[in-house]
Amino acid sequence: MVATRRAVRGRIAWVYAAAVLGGCASGGTEREWGMRAPAAASVIEVETPLLAARMAALSRRSPTWRAGLDSVRASGFRVVVTEPARARRVSGLEDYRPRYIGEVIPLRNAAGEVTGAVVVVDVVRLRKLTEAAGLSAAVMAGDVDRILIHEVYGHVVPLSQSRRLSGGCPDPRPGQPPESSCAIRRENRIRAELGLERRTSYDIRGLAVGRSLERARNGDLGDGRDER
Repeated sequence: MVATRRAVRGRIAWVYAAAVLGGCASGGTEREWGMRAPAAASVIEVETPLLAARMAALSRRSPTWRAGLDSVRASGFRVVVTEPARARRVSGLEDYRPRYIGEVIPLRNAAGEVTGAVVVVDVVRLRKLTEAAGLSAAVMAGDVDRILIHEVYGHVVPLSQSRRLSGGCPDPRPGQPPESSCAIRRENRIRAELGLERRTSYDIRGLAVGRSLERARNGDLGDGRDER
């Protein structure tokens, strides 16, 4: 199978550098990634304990999230949820380097059809940012949830139904209001169920650590108690 990593609709662009808090990076060179064929047609693989724990927590707390994952399993769409170091162990991804804290790499079969997706969460970068901001492990866990909600429910679930990048539920285009995006509207549906704040920006301020970094940049250090 082949995974295509490119700047396309449905691409997630969580910016991790504090220097670009005002907007999210996009673009990049199209690149082809080789992937091994899955052992089973309908699989959701979660490759690290932290990501598995957060996926399970979301399933316990959100009926809409559970229904979304059930639809993915029923569709025969393969999903791998992992971190960058493990992603590089996959054949064809040896030189993969993440550009964002979270991103989706669509999987294609030999005929070029979209048959799955790899969701990569850069937990190491997120942890460094969380520690630099003086926030707790619980806050970081909440941000992992936010990333998974956007990547999996915002992008992968609709992609599993359409099997086309153009039909995969896009992020906002440059200059568009964030909530004009299908992916962000879907994300906010889950956030509402979990009692999280509504996402209104398409950059790192969608994460608790991003809001904390912005306050620090503006001279308002706070104490992190309003984040979760």
